[in-house]
Amino acid sequence: MTVHQLHHPPQKSLPTATSGAAILEFTYEEPEENGPESREPLCKLKSFGTKAETLAALQPLIHFATVPNLLFFSVAEWNTNPADIILEIGHRFNYEPVVFRSSALNEDGDKQSQAGAFTSCLDIDSGDPQAVRKAVQEVINSFDGCSEDQVLVMPMLTGVTMSGVIMTFVIDSGAPYYVLNYDDESGKTDTITGGTGVNKTVLVHRDFASGHVDSPRVSELLNLARELEGLCERGTPLDIEFAKTQDGQLHLLQVRRITVQENWNRRISRYVGEALFQAEQFFENHSRRKPHVAGTRTILGQMPDWNPAEIIGTRPKPLAISLYRHLITDSIWQEARATMGYQPVPHTPLMLTLGGQPYIDVRASFNSFLPAKLPQITREKLVNAWLNRLETQPEFHDKVEFEIAQTIVDFNFAEDYLARYRGVLNHDEYREFRFELAQLTAANLSLDDKASLPIALRKIDQLEGIQSSQNKKSTIGTHLA
Repeated sequence: MTVHQLHHPPQKSLPTATSGAAILEFTYEEPEENGPESREPLCKLKSFGTKAETLAALQPLIHFATVPNLLFFSVAEWNTNPADIILEIGHRFNYEPVVFRSSALNEDGDKQSQAGAFTSCLDIDSGDPQAVRKAVQEVINSFDGCSEDQVLVMPMLTGVTMSGVIMTFVIDSGAPYYVLNYDDESGKTDTITGGTGVNKTVLVHRDFASGHVDSPRVSELLNLARELEGLCERGTPLDIEFAKTQDGQLHLLQVRRITVQENWNRRISRYVGEALFQAEQFFENHSRRKPHVAGTRTILGQMPDWNPAEIIGTRPKPLAISLYRHLITDSIWQEARATMGYQPVPHTPLMLTLGGQPYIDVRASFNSFLPAKLPQITREKLVNAWLNRLETQPEFHDKVEFEIAQTIVDFNFAEDYLARYRGVLNHDEYREFRFELAQLTAANLSLDDKASLPIALRKIDQLEGIQSSQNKKSTIGTHLA
């Protein structure tokens, strides 16, 4: 039986298990200032062993997570002396619940993976010999008959707040992104690996700047991924399983190579880099000042205004994009608002496509929410203030008409303005803004025949009449056929 307590002896290499498959290689770096006496051994994971061997090798090396206490043994060792192993399991894990996992020789190879092919047994009482024996046997029975296959025992984590898998490249294509798949709701550790329950995904480009990652927990996972990459041979794509518990501790549960890399297009990183550069250039050009549009910059979003994410989807087909542009976002969007007294925004499409995905030009949208008679300087101040608020509170991207822009005068107008935009306009500019918006609000609530609401209702009646007529013609044609 192999009980692992690894240390850092200053030697060239250190086998970490009886099979000797996972090897730590020690190298030395000599700082120029202090000379040879300051040399410190640096460990690298020279090769991967089984699931258990790799975790044991990494246990003393990582800093951004901890490898739980572990114990593993081969099928041959179990067959020789199961009673002693059962006793050691209970003693080693303080008779607390444990997990029995497979650690087969052919499970995590460099050419193929058998992830999910073998049995795991969760939440087993390590103080119950019969339960331990049954769980070990279930794991062994799922193997292919090799006596060197191993059973890995780890504590059953409790108070799990998040668990999941980090891929250091997109697994299908090899695209240069960290892919974080996680579950932060169920409190379980196997929902992602088992394909059940909640699955949330975050993609971060491999060349990301640390200061651009706003989420502390995403940053924590990326730090772990980069640390593990640094301990492996350069360029090794990794599949990393993790869990985080209520005490804030991040636990490393598995590390293996991604085995489908032979199918990747080796030029995809260059293609992605070129596409990102072109997207950056396009956005910079589009964000520049436009003579007929207020606002010093823009923001692109998929859910503001005429929300393309809900209507045509985030990855629509070319026909859907073309129809949506023709029917709504090329010009109709601003023409309809102009008839209601809002600021016209001619020759300005509302929707752009970037990387095949539709985005709303939020600057254009915000211009169309302003009363038409406002001076340019007032429009400029309001649009910039609205953009700033959306940037700092992106959670409002699907409700900009309510939480960002003030498009009518309601009973909370003054209170909302002071809470959100105090000091943006001077006294006279604010009074003019409120007056023009109040006039617009009253006009659009008017039931006068020439007001916008009755006109819109009559057009709806006309459209319903046309639709009814077409349906009748279709029905007659069907009967004749």
